[in-house]
Amino acid sequence: MRKIWYLVLLSTSFFATATDCELLNQQATENSVMISPLETYQLKNNNGEKVYLYSAPNEACRTDTLLRADEISTLIVYSDYGNFYYVMYFLKDHPEDISGWVKIRNLKPTDSRLSPQ
Repeated sequence: MRKIWYLVLLSTSFFATATDCELLNQQATENSVMISPLETYQLKNNNGEKVYLYSAPNEACRTDTLLRADEISTLIVYSDYGNFYYVMYFLKDHPEDISGWVKIRNLKPTDSRLSPQ
């Protein structure tokens, strides 16, 4: 019986973590500071530190997606929340956009603004 309760507890904490990231993303999206005009950014070289995409602006919400400067054609910052930026980027060999949260310390502006069309 103890083993069953232990398994239930483990599975419950796993699903709670996933839900927390979704909820945190929703709250951060609603309360983030929009950046205008939109600017393009690039990845910094932080002594070889890996740059990950996050599903919400929280360490616990790190995804397996690793960003690499040589694969990104354009990276746009949309909003700011805590020490994270909400970004959208395009890969050089992939036509669809990818979005998520990236730590601010890993990005630097290119001084290029996007004009509305």
